[in-house]
Amino acid sequence: MAAETVNLHLKLPPLGKKPWKSDWDTNFTILDQQVGGLTVDGSVPAKVAETILGSALTPFVQSVSGDLATAAVIPAGESHEIRVDHTLDVVFDIPLSPIFTTPSTDVNVVLLGDRYALNNDEYGGVFLVRVENHATTDLNGADVSWIRKGLKFT
Repeated sequence: MAAETVNLHLKLPPLGKKPWKSDWDTNFTILDQQVGGLTVDGSVPAKVAETILGSALTPFVQSVSGDLATAAVIPAGESHEIRVDHTLDVVFDIPLSPIFTTPSTDVNVVLLGDRYALNNDEYGGVFLVRVENHATTDLNGADVSWIRKGLKFT
């Protein structure tokens, strides 16, 4: 008799056992019934945690902040794309989008979704923005600040 898993009683045939197809068919039937019970008719109740302690994640939440001083000056009526690199401070495992503070409502900061210049390794430590200066005066990049939070698992 083949060993079984504890919860669903899936068959765990010994390595090299032949024929294995009947064991796989049995396992797929059990899994199909469980998935169907969860998603289709509700006959299988989903397990739900009774409580989740928010404080459990608190040690992993970090933040980093800065400004767009690297942009120097953005002339009135112009837009500049700026690459912000905070990898020396922190590289988030799960980053959130940064929040920006601008000196006036005539300045828009747009997080760029087209991240041509980024690769997967940079995702948690670099972001690209477009700063649109619709004001009648030049904008100093240092006047636009940002803060970014995220989870960093150590």
